[in-house]
Amino acid sequence: MARSCVLLDTSFFVRLLNEQDPLHLNTLAYYRHFLEKEFLLKISTISIAEYCVKGALDELPLQDVQVIPFNINHANYLSDLLKRDTGKNPQEHIHYHLIEKAKTLLLNSNGTISEVAYNLGFEYPQYFSKIFKLKTGMTPVEYRGNLN
Repeated sequence: MARSCVLLDTSFFVRLLNEQDPLHLNTLAYYRHFLEKEFLLKISTISIAEYCVKGALDELPLQDVQVIPFNINHANYLSDLLKRDTGKNPQEHIHYHLIEKAKTLLLNSNGTISEVAYNLGFEYPQYFSKIFKLKTGMTPVEYRGNLN
């Protein structure tokens, strides 16, 4: 069985190594969880370089992390990992989580469909409605009407 893998970014290490950061304790808890569950931890040389702009290389806990070379195509690499491990590409994951959040907002708020779309980060409510119907088989208005 393949080990679970996590690609850690610059902000993760900034929060992990800065005890004053409001998210430090959350990040530390995630880091400990990853180590306890024996996740394969990865960091790109790009993230290391970014961190070193404000921090020192010797601060990074690299003994527990696999370094990915700079010349790898990161977007394709991550997409391939996600697809291999979950069977879904990044866009499918994003759409799934947006639609789940949209369902909650549609049922628990009185906001218009446009307001729900804008809340979820959609610039165009029509695109939100199109994605919602594609993923659920009904428009946001139909979904709200059927379940309210």
